[in-house]
Amino acid sequence: MKLRNKEMAAVVLLFSLIIGCLVGCGENEPAIDSSETITGYYVDEESGKIIDAETGEETKDETLAVDTETGNIVNTETGETVQTKEETNAVTEKVTSEINPPVTNHTHSYVSETVAPTCTEKGYTKLTCKCGDVKKENYTEALGHSYGDFITIDEANCSKTGVQERKCSRCGKTERKDIAKTEHTFSEWRVTKQPTTTAEGERARTCSYCGYSEKQSVAKLTYTPHTITAAEQKMLNLINQARAENSLNALSFNYYAYDFAVIRVNESAVSFSHTRPNGKDCVTVLEGSGVVYNVFAENLGAVGPEDKIDLDTVGEIHEALMNSPDHRANILSAKVTSVAIAFCIGPYGLYVAELFFG
Repeated sequence: MKLRNKEMAAVVLLFSLIIGCLVGCGENEPAIDSSETITGYYVDEESGKIIDAETGEETKDETLAVDTETGNIVNTETGETVQTKEETNAVTEKVTSEINPPVTNHTHSYVSETVAPTCTEKGYTKLTCKCGDVKKENYTEALGHSYGDFITIDEANCSKTGVQERKCSRCGKTERKDIAKTEHTFSEWRVTKQPTTTAEGERARTCSYCGYSEKQSVAKLTYTPHTITAAEQKMLNLINQARAENSLNALSFNYYAYDFAVIRVNESAVSFSHTRPNGKDCVTVLEGSGVVYNVFAENLGAVGPEDKIDLDTVGEIHEALMNSPDHRANILSAKVTSVAIAFCIGPYGLYVAELFFG
């Protein structure tokens, strides 16, 4: 059938309108966005941190935590479940599929790489496909530091603390700790003021490292009054005569130590030795006595057979002592200032004890 010109024009116009409408409608309709915003949380497998799926960063909500029994994400303040384990798995799956979209007609072929654990980081097996897909599995725990023994790098003393250090043999991390100050290294006590029967004395000692000094009072002296005998006076005179001949000061008679000279002379009649019958050193006779000294020396002598204290015999004992180098050294010591002298009759004859003090 043939169309007339007017009819043909009408058909063309109608077709144009249809085409225009289709084109125009297509331009005016909004575009469809195929991307999807993922909301919720998922747990990073390596660090164990809760990640906000929308930002891809660790959540800033510090009240959230994973319940180790249920696997749910809960609010630690209210105890309410914020997201179930199943919901968390769904979010994880969405995030994984968005990061690693499936590749059409592709079979993964992974290359395995073992990442060893360090002192602070877990180890794992890393699987990498040529398409870019990466997986981590077979996690192993961090090793922890392997420290050696502590080594002193700064010695402590009585003035300051010291420092010790140890190092991890794997990563080189160092750890330090303080060493407490040491005690003072004191010298022996030295009498700085002699006590008397009416006044206390004083003694001091000093730290050889820092110079710190410590003082103590010394108790007043107590003693049994003693009248020096003729034999004791003669021995004192002979001692001081020998000292004067050697330009040394005279010694005074030490009345405070006289009782202990008596003990020692009687002990020497039992055991003629500077070791006492109880096995202790002769100086221990002064323990708890209150007698104060910096220097102590002892002479023991005996002449026999004698059954009485005779002045001539006193001279013989002195001469014997002066002929003995060790006993002579005590008599002529520049360090002593006094002497206690006592006599007794014993199995061998006449015995004498001379206790020197300085």
